[in-house]
Amino acid sequence: GLELVEENVKKCIYKGLSVIEGNAETELHQFPNQSFDFVILSQTLQAFYNPEKVLKDLLRVGKSVVISIPNFGYWKVRTKLLFFGKMPVTKTLPNTWYNTPNLHMCTIKDLFDFCLEKNIKINKVVGVNEDKTSEIKKSNLEMKNLFSKLGIFLLS
Repeated sequence: GLELVEENVKKCIYKGLSVIEGNAETELHQFPNQSFDFVILSQTLQAFYNPEKVLKDLLRVGKSVVISIPNFGYWKVRTKLLFFGKMPVTKTLPNTWYNTPNLHMCTIKDLFDFCLEKNIKINKVVGVNEDKTSEIKKSNLEMKNLFSKLGIFLLS
């Protein structure tokens, strides 16, 4: 794995996991094309300055890419902003506006549309809400975007 935070690198090593301390935004270039069967990016795409470049590099390095994102389109997030006029704090978005690592507010629909626009193959999309998961397709995208806390994409 590639991990930015030194303390997390130590935890990984302690658990016997292979890890390199580094920044995915600036250091993926050193990995050869298709060097991994799967590349996983968990809830950090929205925190990169240039998520398009990171996604392009992930697709180059991995044969398949799994990306999970917190869904800013989830109904509770929308409702808190609409009724209270403040950026919401939730289980999946636990930071306030001034200390959040999130630079890009992204919904499941945003990433879905981005992949279509950039000709990135979407193999599967799953919406997660509490302990329930459901497959997301173009035909149910609007509803799943509204009722999923997280989105998980399998891309190639």
